[in-house]
Amino acid sequence: MRALRLAFVLLLAFGEPIAAQRAPRPVRTHGNEVAAGVVADGVLDVDLVIGKGNWKPEAEDGIALTVMAFGERGRGLSVPGPLLRVPAGTEVRARIRNNVGVAVFVHGLFDRSVEPLSEAPPPVLIRPGKTSEVRFRADAPGSFSYWASTNIIAEVGGDRGHDNMMLGALVIDEPGPTPPDQVFVIGVWEEAPNRTDPDADRRQTLVINGKSWPHTERLVYTVGDTIRWRWINASERGHPMHLHGYFFRVDGKGDFVASETFDPAMRRQAVTEQLEPGESMYVTWSPPDHPGNWIFHCHLSYHVNGALRLTPVADGEHAPHMAGLALGIEVRPDPDDPDAYRWSTERTLQLHAETIEDQWEEMDGLAFRLAGDRVEPMESATIPGPPLILTRGEATAVQVINHLDESTSIHWHGLELESYSDGVPDWSGTAGRIAHPVEPGDTFEAHLTLKRPGTFIYHSHLRDIRQLSRGMYGAILVLEPGEEYDPATDHLFVLGWGGGDAPPTWELNGSSDPEGREIAVGVSQRLRFVNIAPAAPRELRLRDPDGQLMQWRRVAEDGAAVGAARAHPVPAVGEVDVGETLDVSFTPDRPGTYVLEVPRWPGQPPFRVALTAR
Repeated sequence: MRALRLAFVLLLAFGEPIAAQRAPRPVRTHGNEVAAGVVADGVLDVDLVIGKGNWKPEAEDGIALTVMAFGERGRGLSVPGPLLRVPAGTEVRARIRNNVGVAVFVHGLFDRSVEPLSEAPPPVLIRPGKTSEVRFRADAPGSFSYWASTNIIAEVGGDRGHDNMMLGALVIDEPGPTPPDQVFVIGVWEEAPNRTDPDADRRQTLVINGKSWPHTERLVYTVGDTIRWRWINASERGHPMHLHGYFFRVDGKGDFVASETFDPAMRRQAVTEQLEPGESMYVTWSPPDHPGNWIFHCHLSYHVNGALRLTPVADGEHAPHMAGLALGIEVRPDPDDPDAYRWSTERTLQLHAETIEDQWEEMDGLAFRLAGDRVEPMESATIPGPPLILTRGEATAVQVINHLDESTSIHWHGLELESYSDGVPDWSGTAGRIAHPVEPGDTFEAHLTLKRPGTFIYHSHLRDIRQLSRGMYGAILVLEPGEEYDPATDHLFVLGWGGGDAPPTWELNGSSDPEGREIAVGVSQRLRFVNIAPAAPRELRLRDPDGQLMQWRRVAEDGAAVGAARAHPVPAVGEVDVGETLDVSFTPDRPGTYVLEVPRWPGQPPFRVALTAR
């Protein structure tokens, strides 16, 4: 009798004491292909549940994590939660049942067309065992996230332990027919802090549509396809998302509250685009014109690191060098012209990977030395590696010769090249011809096709944190035919880490105290910035001799020329995220010292590079 009374008290307090004792149910993953609920007469009716279950972010026979997640009634729980997708103007009626035994706060299900909308409406409280109905009109087109937390003050995708996977996509389409696209939701799960040891390592996994590389979706396209993606960052961390082998066009951006489709003149080409917490983007890349395997991934090395793998590696199993936020893409040849793509060579360079002993006290550097066609051979390797000065349209082969005691692989970041040369070990290439790491003593020849002028990057794509922070990176400058590189007016600034990753030290052009430059009054100066650190964006500022902020023009971003609508003078402040390049120009109008400021870590003085005009 006492047990029955206790059960009755628990039922009143929490709503479902019996369900709390059930074995966790499976939590599936899905690719956001099918929208939940039923739309009739301009109304979406959908029944959602919040429950607890076992989720497998890696292989289906891999490790299971117990998480809270959304689901559609009668269809089980999922990560991400059910896709809510409707045409603009649809009324949404969502009934949400709380089956997790604790109160939850649901965010993101509200009308975004109300003005002013300076902040999101308060979350919806749903008590344990209860059902609440949320009604709103989806009037503002865009890509958004909805999410839930057991903590009312939590931020979107915040560090909420097992709350982190209560998230899903809300897509509001423009009225009328919409072209097909694919929806991807980024999530981050991290183990709750250890109360007895707050500094202890915590397991984490980073996922796209509920899976971590190499278990994420494989996307298959054909040369000539038009590809449209919606990306929604439902995590609390920023992610610079990078596409190999191609540029994509950023057609619109949004955040948790509002979304904007850019005017055609303001749309930009990119190979890397930063997604802040709660932010979304709508991108197009079309048409792919060269086949092969490609990858789309977060460029923060810590977000694609093989150490993120949760499931232990079995004896004799090859441990993947990547895990986390990455998608594999296969572009198949045009069936009507399968042999259309052949790569030639007009010029050959040699890039020697070598060790610099005791580069940072007792820590060796990993560096590059250049030789080859029309290049004065370097006597010693440097950090960063020597800039590769190349010419648009001149097919160039680069022989990577590995003199290190460890394997490596070089990615040619931003170049539209053949897949086999792209530099992702055990992935780049085509069926039957997959590139592997460059082992010690081996040589790998990469064929670079240089389709556009601009500033690009070469860098290690193996053991990224270790090899990048020890110097395996450099810049690629592609010039127009007949153009000569003039360092008197064309200035390269490469940001990276030096001396390992614990703790990292910022270096600018391989130095903690970079040298200044002399420039000419009245002569236009081009500044090329590269950020190839394993993590952390950097903000740039240029000041005049009086210490006031200058004006500059953006010339190119990620190697893509800036359109006329965005090429006007702006205050000389710019951010270069990880894996991005930025080219700007300015003209010193009087003698004096112009100062380029680049921050290091908080509490440290910034780099201050003197540009002395005479």
